[in-house]
Amino acid sequence: MKKLGVLFISVMVALSLSTTLAIGQEEIEVVDISAEVVKGPDSSGDVFIMVYATVNNNTDREIKVLLKIHGVDEEGNEVTKVVLRGRVDGNDSRTLSRKTFLPFDDYQRIETWELREF
Repeated sequence: MKKLGVLFISVMVALSLSTTLAIGQEEIEVVDISAEVVKGPDSSGDVFIMVYATVNNNTDREIKVLLKIHGVDEEGNEVTKVVLRGRVDGNDSRTLSRKTFLPFDDYQRIETWELREF
């Protein structure tokens, strides 16, 4: 199977997003970016969060995907960054997720989750 280049994406959207990105002849659609607290805060004030992004591969080939999701405050400053990666089969969808922790105060400062292509 031919390996395809890695798709690098960061963030600029609220809790849900639908955007189509052209990669050469291929098209990838990133939808439903979200995050939730799954545990905490613990005794040190940290929370575990899960960040999700659904990726639709509209091609016939498997594509490697790397997403950089940024939690941003109301002034546009990055509070945290979470990297999601995985493979998406051709003509299929997959929800990528990652669990991470951060101080609860930082989590509360996040106004939006952003996706930027670079």
